[in-house]
Amino acid sequence: MDYYLAGFAQALKQFAPALQRGNDDEWDAPLKARPPPGGFDFDHETFDPVPDNRDPDLVFNSSNWISPQERRDYEEALRLQEEFQAEEESLRLQMQMLEEEAQEREFLQMVQEQEKGFDCGICMDEMPLSDIAKVDGCGHEICRECLRGYVTTKINDRKYPIPCPLCIAGPAKEGEPLNPRMITEGVILLLGVPEEEFMIFEELQLNEFSVPIDCRGCKRSVKFDRQQFQETEILTCPLFDCGYHWCKTCQQAVDPNGPKHSCDGTNEFNLLIEQEGWKRCPECKTPVQKESGCNHMTCITPGCNTCFCYKCAGVISRGFDGNAKMAHLNGPCGFGY
Repeated sequence: MDYYLAGFAQALKQFAPALQRGNDDEWDAPLKARPPPGGFDFDHETFDPVPDNRDPDLVFNSSNWISPQERRDYEEALRLQEEFQAEEESLRLQMQMLEEEAQEREFLQMVQEQEKGFDCGICMDEMPLSDIAKVDGCGHEICRECLRGYVTTKINDRKYPIPCPLCIAGPAKEGEPLNPRMITEGVILLLGVPEEEFMIFEELQLNEFSVPIDCRGCKRSVKFDRQQFQETEILTCPLFDCGYHWCKTCQQAVDPNGPKHSCDGTNEFNLLIEQEGWKRCPECKTPVQKESGCNHMTCITPGCNTCFCYKCAGVISRGFDGNAKMAHLNGPCGFGY
């Protein structure tokens, strides 16, 4: 490597006068003489010496031999590259300046709007924009203090949903019903409503989807899903330690393992008749229970007086008939004797 640097330094000394004056003829003059055979005498194993047939009119560079035209092309490329970089930097600075001007205009516009203020739709005072509260949907502008007082009053009155005060105050368009926009939870949070009133508001929100009921079993108040409450007839207390069942219509207790509930007790009574083995009059369907005596029964319902067999529930006669009674006694049933 030391031999290589020494040879390169020697070549630079030969080309120095021509480089300072920039004369191509003088640049080529030092190389008019052919390099010594085998190139420079470098004694490095990896260095490839200049071959003997190298054109003597080529200019020596640090790592190659280039012609004067190639050198001029290289310098022109460098000049174009520098112009391109300078133009690119100029465009970048212009874009940065435009962005800064746009941000400044936006900031000035925002400051001017804040200084301008707005007129509250309730108290009619001119207020700064920092105190504005807009109702979603209608866009009515109200100062926070006025809207906070209005919302707090509605919450304490248990009113939900809460309509926009300007919507309900303003007249509706001719031929159209009044359709006020509602104050949302997001607006109420921005108003800074007291915590107690906000908890009441959340409870009113839940009531939109639920129904408060009093369990007849545990005597506690619970919330029932509104849709389920409307669809079901038998209510079940949702508390895990209760599970009481009762009818929504008649408020009577219901046995979940018993017959289908009926408010007048018909289904339950029919089940009791079946379980006790009671019979019904085949004519008027009045339930009859035999306490003692034979199976010949006479219905005591006014206007009926049907005689029937308690064993097979068959009609014997309309009113007492001894022959009909004997015929049934001698028949297949025989009053069960």
